[in-house]
Amino acid sequence: LNKPKKLRILAIHGYIQNADVFRKRTGSFRKYMKQLADFEFIDAPHIAKNVPTPSSSDADKGEGPYLAWWESDGNYLTTSNYIGLSESIDKICAFIKTEVFLLKYNFEKKIQVII
Repeated sequence: LNKPKKLRILAIHGYIQNADVFRKRTGSFRKYMKQLADFEFIDAPHIAKNVPTPSSSDADKGEGPYLAWWESDGNYLTTSNYIGLSESIDKICAFIKTEVFLLKYNFEKKIQVII
């Protein structure tokens, strides 16, 4: 019998995180999925602004750099003010250009299909 091919899942971290921190935070989930999927982690291209002062409740966030996929100019009523989003999309596209990913996993938004 042929062993089924594992899924390759692109893991995209949230705001004020990085690939290393996200890898650590998803450890038990990745262990659970070990037979089904391999995860690839990628860092956002921008340093996050307005990073809150660490507190004891932030201990699980790990070490910096604290990264962002985009920043907003504060006007949340329009989507035209997301600064750096284009560069982030370019980085992700370059990363997956030669790879085959069926899913992306974002800790904050669960699993989504990449189209």
